[in-house]
Amino acid sequence: ESWDYGSVTVGSYSDKTFVVRNSGSANLTVSSITVTGDVNHFSVQSGDGSYTLAPGETRNVVIRFNPTSLGSKSLTAKIYSNDPDENPLNINLTGEGGAAPVLNVTPITLNFGSSSTSLTFQVSNTGGGTLTWDAAENPDKGWITSISPASGTGDKTITVQVDRSQMSGSSDSGIIAVTSNGGNQNVIINISKEEGSLPDTWDFTSNTGNSATVVLPTTANPNIDGTPLVTGDYIGAFTPAGLCCGYAQWQEQNISISVWGDNDQTPATDGFQGGEQISYRVYRTSEQKEWTFVTVEYSQGTGNYSTNGFMVFSRFDVSETKTITLNLAQGWNMFSINVNPDDPDIETVMSPIVSKLVIVKNGSGQTYIPAYQINNIGDINYKEAYQAYLNQAAALDITGQPVDASTAISLSSGWSIITYLPTVSLDVATALASISSKLVIAKNNNGQTYIPQYGINNIGQMQPGQGYQVYLNSAGTLVYPQTGGTPGTQEKDEINQGLKRLDKTLTDHFQFTSNTGENATVVITTDIAPKYSDGTSLMSGDEIGVFTSGGLCCGAVVWKDSSAAITVWGDDSQTNETDGFTSDDTLHFRVWKKSADIEYPAEVEYQAGSPAVYKTNGFSVLTSLIADLTSDVIDWNEGKIPSNFKLYQNYPNPFNMETTIEYQVPASDVMCYIYDSRGHEVLNLSQGIKSAGNHKLVWNGHNSVGESVASGIYFYQLRVRLQDGSGQSYTDVRKMIIMK
Repeated sequence: ESWDYGSVTVGSYSDKTFVVRNSGSANLTVSSITVTGDVNHFSVQSGDGSYTLAPGETRNVVIRFNPTSLGSKSLTAKIYSNDPDENPLNINLTGEGGAAPVLNVTPITLNFGSSSTSLTFQVSNTGGGTLTWDAAENPDKGWITSISPASGTGDKTITVQVDRSQMSGSSDSGIIAVTSNGGNQNVIINISKEEGSLPDTWDFTSNTGNSATVVLPTTANPNIDGTPLVTGDYIGAFTPAGLCCGYAQWQEQNISISVWGDNDQTPATDGFQGGEQISYRVYRTSEQKEWTFVTVEYSQGTGNYSTNGFMVFSRFDVSETKTITLNLAQGWNMFSINVNPDDPDIETVMSPIVSKLVIVKNGSGQTYIPAYQINNIGDINYKEAYQAYLNQAAALDITGQPVDASTAISLSSGWSIITYLPTVSLDVATALASISSKLVIAKNNNGQTYIPQYGINNIGQMQPGQGYQVYLNSAGTLVYPQTGGTPGTQEKDEINQGLKRLDKTLTDHFQFTSNTGENATVVITTDIAPKYSDGTSLMSGDEIGVFTSGGLCCGAVVWKDSSAAITVWGDDSQTNETDGFTSDDTLHFRVWKKSADIEYPAEVEYQAGSPAVYKTNGFSVLTSLIADLTSDVIDWNEGKIPSNFKLYQNYPNPFNMETTIEYQVPASDVMCYIYDSRGHEVLNLSQGIKSAGNHKLVWNGHNSVGESVASGIYFYQLRVRLQDGSGQSYTDVRKMIIMK
């Protein structure tokens, strides 16, 4: 029998267990175990002495090799027994006394300074044997975020990463203790904050329980307008709402960013939600400057957050400028910009669409009218919003430096037209929180309102590129909340303005022309319990309309058993026909009872100070509304309209080349309008004065400039004004379909 212990470090030991077994049929008596040779380096730990083993019984003998000096060692162990064949049984043992491991650490000081975020030190064995080691903070420092690897054997390179946002002072030091079987060594860590610190908006919560990893390799050529990023530039990952969820510093080598998801164990949102798009910003502390317009592409991953997601950039371009596109509609638009144009002169900014532009107005009433070379506005200002009238829809590109969404905007009491600076949509209540205590009403270009006092919010989300009208009861300062930068690979922002249209989306019965360039607001609260003259309440689905003295509907709302606001549209000064209220005309109310399909006149009362006549930007609150069931206005089923007024369905329908529209009227001034499915006026088929009787007209499917229109759904509206001196007017609308 023989056994080689191999190399065992001097001062340590290795045990070997041998089994003595009685494989005979009689008892085996072991009388002793003796050793000869290098007895100072071997010893019997157990199983020696005399004993008897019955057939099949065993006994363990443990012999230890514990060299006390270097070199080869040997030993013979002799087991004496009553075995006639093997007495004694010799066991030959050998081993090598090896050198002990010696820990070596270099360097023993890591100076991170004010910009480095990742440094390394080496662990090596300068002795013999196998070095086993561990590395850990002592004591724990929150700003040391990673020691990798933290344990191992043999020679290794250990990487230490730090996060300065976790530092409580301007500088600090820490210790990483390396312990091993070859000695111990402390590594001193020194760190300081940057001369210029990151903005508070870059603070983030780490260790939320889930994260994704984004890799920025040098091959992505990270740059600012073609100039490479410099060492120490911060690259941050932000949610669409502008919450920072992780950052890293560029070191002119491949880096990774840990992007943290939301912690579902905390009430606050402290990270990304699944599926949210990641946007990026760059910050240079030496200049105290932030870039928010970053265009990225990925060679791996989608750019949307997912737990354990892995993304790799193939492109990382930072720009001083960005381009926004305003998709302006024919008619009135209310717009704003969130860039500072390279050349802010309004004539330069609007020059690409000047052939379609009639007028631009600011909140102070100053104008730019290109046809007459009038420019009282001068430079366009991103802190203001503007109204523009176009005779044809157009897209306007504006290039400039992105502006800080939280720029303070001073507002006086009364009416203002405000800009919208964030690059993402925000709920109107969140967006206007800084002036909520002073805000009476906010309106968008479509006349939708936000009236916090009465819990009315028809605006929903405020949109980039839109302008808004607000009324404050005292002066205030508007500051929008911080939001995310330009997302993903988006090269430019596109903003669509509301179109002038028949407002078929809000009401089933009443029709009217919206987006005329001016309006007023009438508030109807649930507190006044609008009702009919028999005491029954309006039902959900009934409609309330506001009419001119001449009978023209200029605004309506569907009653839904909740407080509502009616946008009452004024006359459009840029059109020939009267399509809204004129100043100081009395507001007349009608209620359409859906279940009976009948209109009834309504009597109203106003809150003190509320105008009962039309005023541009007027604001009226009703204290009572009662519809008179004894005096119906229009019964579409029973012919309460003059019996000789009727609009027939066009034929053929659907049609290809042309269609015929028939109507029956009393002696009237007749107008017929064609609208597309968006409410955009396609053609005015003015009929002039018509005698009582049946008439018809033919539409050849062309618009006002003689172009053939596309296939789709269209509406035709007939407006008649009686010639009997009553001044009454009636309107009806039907739908038709073109198929080509």
